[in-house]
Amino acid sequence: MYSSKSTDYQSATITNNGFWPDIAAGEFEEVRAIPTRISHESVRDALLAAVSTVNLRLGKLQQGWQALGYSRASDIPAPHAVMMAQGAIDTELQVTKARNAVEALYIKAVYAQAKADLMPEFSTTGMKDVWPGENAPDARRGLLTESAMAIRTLIGVPRASVGLIG
Repeated sequence: MYSSKSTDYQSATITNNGFWPDIAAGEFEEVRAIPTRISHESVRDALLAAVSTVNLRLGKLQQGWQALGYSRASDIPAPHAVMMAQGAIDTELQVTKARNAVEALYIKAVYAQAKADLMPEFSTTGMKDVWPGENAPDARRGLLTESAMAIRTLIGVPRASVGLIG
C-alpha cells in the first residue's frame, strides 16, 4: 500500500497552556516508534487529546504549584538533565539545562496516552505483521497504565493503593 507520508518526522508542535511543556510531534513519533503509515493528522489529533486529558487530570496540581510561585513546570525544583554542547570544552559556558523530572513525567504521561489512542490505527494500517502484539488489548492497557502511573507520581499518589469497600 502506498503512503504519501514521508519517512521524516513531522515538525508540528502542540502548543500547551504555558505551564506544561509544549509537545513536539516528531519527537513523539521517534521516541514511541510510531509507524510511518500512521498519518501526521492522526498523530497530532492523538497528541492534542492526550494533552487535554493529562492537563485536566493535573489541573489542581498545576494550580497548587502556581500558587507557590512556579509559573512553568520547568521552574519547579526537581532533578533535571543537563546537556553539553557538542565539542564543548568550557563546561561552565556550554552546559544547558534540559527538561526536569516534572516535565519528563508529564511528557511520559502524554506520550503513553497518545500512543494508546493510536493503537486502533496500527491494526487498520496493515501493521499487524510489522508490529506484532502492538494492536493487542494488553499493549493498550499497558500504555494507559504507564500514563496513569506517571500522573500518580506527579500528584504524589502511591503506585498501588487500598480502599475500604463499605
